[in-house]
Amino acid sequence: MQEGRQLIQKYMKRWQLLRGLEAVLYGVGAGLCSAFITINLLIGIVAFIVVTAIAVLVIKPWRINVSTVSAYIDKHLDNAEYSSSLLLASPDGMSGLAQLQQQKITTLLSQQITTVKPKTRLRYAAITASALILIGVIVFYAFGKSINCTNGTTPEQEIMTFSVTDSVAPAYKPPVLINQKLAIRYPAYTKLGSRTSSLMNAKAVEGSQLYWQLDFDSKVSEVIVEGIGVNDEMRGNGTAFAKAYKPTQSGYYNFKFTDTLGVSYTSDIYAIEVVKDKAPLVEIKNIPQFTSFDHTDNKKLSFTAEISDDYGIAAAHIIATVSKGEGESVKFREEKLAFNQSVLVGEKSMRLSKNLNLDQLKMELGDELYFYVEVSDQKTPRPNITRSETFFAVIKDTVSDGFGVEGTLGADLMPDYFRSQRQLIIDTEKLIEERPQLTEEEFKTRSNDLGFDQKALRLKYGQFMGCLLYTSPSPRDGLLS
Repeated sequence: MQEGRQLIQKYMKRWQLLRGLEAVLYGVGAGLCSAFITINLLIGIVAFIVVTAIAVLVIKPWRINVSTVSAYIDKHLDNAEYSSSLLLASPDGMSGLAQLQQQKITTLLSQQITTVKPKTRLRYAAITASALILIGVIVFYAFGKSINCTNGTTPEQEIMTFSVTDSVAPAYKPPVLINQKLAIRYPAYTKLGSRTSSLMNAKAVEGSQLYWQLDFDSKVSEVIVEGIGVNDEMRGNGTAFAKAYKPTQSGYYNFKFTDTLGVSYTSDIYAIEVVKDKAPLVEIKNIPQFTSFDHTDNKKLSFTAEISDDYGIAAAHIIATVSKGEGESVKFREEKLAFNQSVLVGEKSMRLSKNLNLDQLKMELGDELYFYVEVSDQKTPRPNITRSETFFAVIKDTVSDGFGVEGTLGADLMPDYFRSQRQLIIDTEKLIEERPQLTEEEFKTRSNDLGFDQKALRLKYGQFMGCLLYTSPSPRDGLLS
């Protein structure tokens, strides 16, 4: 019957869940044990995933099906009379006696199926996991000092020296530092891994994490890291102390410890140099700064971009802006274009090319194109972004009148002026749009640059107009109509 079949299926799912939990327990034990021994959470996570996957493959919870459950119930429930398999069969075509037995087994299972315990090794898995975790904890606290020391002990000539902060030295022998370690874990995107040294001066890429470990020959009350903007106490058990720190700027620091009698000692001063991640470099080649086309020309542009970064490129694309119209009716349309080649994330240098077809950009007579290349690196959480110079292209409008002066005294500089004005508008709008993502310093720098460009442009225009008025012939000379 349907009710009996549902009871068997519910029992099957519970059995599968318990077997899956058994596999997870093995993984948890192995993962925590690995994390404690190596003092590395990532290794612990990997161990958990690997061991759990292996355990699942060995236990195979998916092999438990309704037929397996039926046979198991028949074996462990005496009153079932080896008839639970009847619940899996369709009542159609059954004899009256078989249908009666099916109803009897359904009633029996609804009352007694909870008394049949699924066959699992859950208790054994829990004990194994607990034992693995205990082993990891014991190794971490009892042998962690020797495991994490660089080459066992620090060379005597590199050991830090401490001097008492009071004017009078104590009459007893103070605690002595016997081992020291500085580990630097660089950001993952740099692919530099980590470095361990007994020297306390540090040079690290911004975003790196420092980890100090100090071991004394006898108990001390506390150890403090002073300077670099913090005065933090190191955690420890009396003789071994450790501290993790992520510097944001260069600076100096020292250690200070207090013995069990309250006397303080301080070390020499050491330096931390935070190396800034450089912004990507980009250079556009094989194209002039300004290109103009007649309406009959093949309106295509080709260029190459050489980009590089110290730790790897994350993305590179072309920002193209098409301007239509003149004066107050000018309209801009911005598009993000990809290069002909795919950008290989993580590569330190690439040479990319691009073919631009102005017709495909839906440009018409008199339209202008401004474009530049934007490159970002893999720095986290905020990447460095570099943009190239801006390049221009225009389709000449042969119908419109252009500014000019007859003879050899004039020059058509007005289009350059208006092109520059439009680019300043584009850059200003982009700066306003990106302001929430920029630091105060970056925003002010770009604002000042735009202000300087605007001032220089006005000065250039004023000089041109003054020169034009000074050198232009008078009307009576007959050179100007």
